[in-house]
Amino acid sequence: MNNSLIKNNNTHNHYTSCNELRRLALRMQRSIGKVEDISVNASIVASQTGNQARVFFEISSQIEKTSRKMHTKINMLLDVINKLIENVLSSKIAQQRINYFTQTTLSQNQPANFQLIETVKERLKRQVARGSFQLVNGVNAIESHFSAFEFLINRIFVALTALRVEEELFRNQLKLATVDSLIKSFEKLLTNLSEDYDAFRDYFTLFKYINKHLLQEREI
Repeated sequence: MNNSLIKNNNTHNHYTSCNELRRLALRMQRSIGKVEDISVNASIVASQTGNQARVFFEISSQIEKTSRKMHTKINMLLDVINKLIENVLSSKIAQQRINYFTQTTLSQNQPANFQLIETVKERLKRQVARGSFQLVNGVNAIESHFSAFEFLINRIFVALTALRVEEELFRNQLKLATVDSLIKSFEKLLTNLSEDYDAFRDYFTLFKYINKHLLQEREI
């Protein structure tokens, strides 16, 4: 396999991988939104009982605030990934044009156009190199935003455990009949969010490992 074809395959793989990261991040975004919605509902239920359900309200409010922080983080993460996709796509298109001009030069070999074609190819090569550099920066930016997720998810699980500890009190003494269904909804949604987080983390780990090798090729 010649060098240009390898380069073309790399940029194509980068583009495909970035789109998969975006898909997994969007799935996390939807799960976070559902957790945020149920936490708002729980806060409303607790507020209707007055001060008696103050602990329930505070825990639900903590989950709501944490999920909002996660929503902000996932939006920032998606912005980085979208920018990364734009950069990698530009690099991919540039590589395809290089291959086209290379084939044109080899097949037609027109001396009058040779210098122009070589000039264009050099400019496109610089664009591909920038795409590789921006990919490295993008990976670092994703990592910085994503590093906070595990802490925030753990904080929500701690709050959910606190709800479980006080569940009988909320359900029996405070007559909150909806407590059990709310907590079960929390558990289901947080399980889904945790699975989405694991899927993104695992794919991102693979993504970094692959690019650790591919992105060493900065020069065309």
